[in-house]
Amino acid sequence: MSKVMVHHAGPLPIDVQTTWPGNESLLIAVSGSAYAKSPNTMLTVQVQFGGTTLATMQIWANAASTHMAFPTTFFTVPGTIGPVHIGLVAGDGTLTDVNDMFTVAVIY
Repeated sequence: MSKVMVHHAGPLPIDVQTTWPGNESLLIAVSGSAYAKSPNTMLTVQVQFGGTTLATMQIWANAASTHMAFPTTFFTVPGTIGPVHIGLVAGDGTLTDVNDMFTVAVIY
């Protein structure tokens, strides 16, 4: 089973309050895209739960002003049933706009 917790266009940051579906650790899949003003830039997006950075997605941008898709990245998240904030925050040199779509899905 899976449930999409976040499905939003940029720009980042995105902060969504949702209800966490389980008490045990669950697997999440995170995807999105971004671009850089300058060539040869590491693009990064921090994945946050409850205001704490869980992990960072990254991809190298050889070209400037070209939207790059992050490989779908999987993380394990400890869970407690109830409300939780899920956040996606762009790192230094990482740009996003309405052309970038972000998805966080929980798999259980």
